[in-house]
Amino acid sequence: MMETWQVSRTTSTNRSPEETDRWFPTKESRQDLEEAQSNHDDFRAWVLANVGQTQHSATSSGKEDSKRKKQSTGLPSIREALSKASTYEEAYGFIEPFSTINVLGGALQARSELSRKRVHGIRRVSHGIQRFTVMFLQVLQAFKGIVDIAGSANPGFLCVAYETLNILFTVVASKQVVEDELTDTLEDIKEYLPNLIVYEQIYRNAVLGRRIASVYRGVIHFSRETTRYYIANHGYKRWVNILSGKRGFNTSKSSLKKDLLAVKNQCEVLLSVNVDKLKKLAEDQEKRLDKLIAAVSFERLILIRGYLALPASYEQDLNESLRKYMRVLQGFTTDERVEQLSTQELMSSAEEAKVWSQSNTSQLLILAGRNEPSTLERDDLSWLSPAAMGVVQHLRGNGTSVIHCLCQESSWQPKNILPQEVVSSLLYQLLQKEPQVLQDDSYASLSVRLDGRDIRTLDLNVLVEIMIQILQMQRNGESIYIVLDRADKCKEESVRKIALLIALAKIVAQAKYAIVKILVVVNTLYWESFERDWEALKRSGFYDPGRVQQCQRDQQMHPDRW
Repeated sequence: MMETWQVSRTTSTNRSPEETDRWFPTKESRQDLEEAQSNHDDFRAWVLANVGQTQHSATSSGKEDSKRKKQSTGLPSIREALSKASTYEEAYGFIEPFSTINVLGGALQARSELSRKRVHGIRRVSHGIQRFTVMFLQVLQAFKGIVDIAGSANPGFLCVAYETLNILFTVVASKQVVEDELTDTLEDIKEYLPNLIVYEQIYRNAVLGRRIASVYRGVIHFSRETTRYYIANHGYKRWVNILSGKRGFNTSKSSLKKDLLAVKNQCEVLLSVNVDKLKKLAEDQEKRLDKLIAAVSFERLILIRGYLALPASYEQDLNESLRKYMRVLQGFTTDERVEQLSTQELMSSAEEAKVWSQSNTSQLLILAGRNEPSTLERDDLSWLSPAAMGVVQHLRGNGTSVIHCLCQESSWQPKNILPQEVVSSLLYQLLQKEPQVLQDDSYASLSVRLDGRDIRTLDLNVLVEIMIQILQMQRNGESIYIVLDRADKCKEESVRKIALLIALAKIVAQAKYAIVKILVVVNTLYWESFERDWEALKRSGFYDPGRVQQCQRDQQMHPDRW
């Protein structure tokens, strides 16, 4: 059994006058629509005057009216076709019942025995008409988009279209044979017509409106010509035409296909334009959303900065202090007693530094050593600091962001820094690097733990856990570099200094979804218990020899330099 094509029964969409004006802005643009409507009354009158004898032409003309009535039982009637043509839903509901073999079989069994013999059996007749009916329903749905747009200019155009199509279906279905070329032509029309959703996705366009009006008129004219052909050419005449290769309804098919192709091409052009416009619209909306997110994130970052007791100028202060410190470190080049360790020498000669740089896992490298005080004795510089600051310059020169904290106390930068302040600085810089992580519930979680707390007395582990939480939220997937210079200068007893190193080891151990590279410079001249504290670090639960390493580099002074 031939499958019945399922058709959507979407209700026609009402359009505003403004939308109509975009489709048909001038009287000339509605000319084809009005022409199709102006001839409709004459067409309907002609059909009503001629269809009576046509519907029974397949039977013997000498049969009585009672037999004729019996023969037409179950077939679609013109009166019903005209009464069910106000909307797409009515037209579809009128035609759909005739799309199954059983219904058509019941209708055709009511015809005369002579009619059934002419087509060699009920099933052959049913299959032919069923194929036509199924294809007709597909055309009806495909044509709906055209009719809806035409109906926006005048509701009367809806009735003209569906009434004409109902009449065509009724007349053709009343015959015993549907020429294959008619069904094939309907299939061509369906293929050329864009789907209804296409019309809904494009902007109203006057050029397309004119072409839609031409297709509307063309389908109406084609339907009328085909109806006249089936009414005027009774059974035996149609058979003669078929055998001779003539097709009476073929006169307007070429022009109609041309109009259909023009609509399809114009739709593709407009859809292409609309895709670009929609992409631009989406990009603009995304930019506005990004700006909104950035604004909210910045506001939350300012609040976090307040919780951490950092000044409003903190970012500028960081950059300025780094610039001044780099200038001070350049004094090593002219110092007669103290030499500097360069970044190149550190990375090429120290195996621990190579591992730190090249590993694809989180690493903590403690660069420890001592040197004689420089001639700038009040600055207490370390010969290891230039190597660490060179790492900062090198990474930033390659476009990599680096978080840093300078613990060095000097005449130009007095400090009394605590481990909590060190971690607070690193935490804030981490948020500056990617403030969008302060969305959703993350900000609420952070603010609850920080609001109203004194950072200098807050448990160091609380800050470390917050930093680990932020590291887990990083989205860009880049490695995170942290350089901490002169941890030995923290103004606290030894137990607090080692607590800072253990905290850093904990960050490296527990930051599961981010690669964190931490470099710490320690001048052991100012951390007398460093070796003992290093052993304490190794005994902590966060020490991993594959991730936490010490690079010991004491300055070797040449006797001639004394």
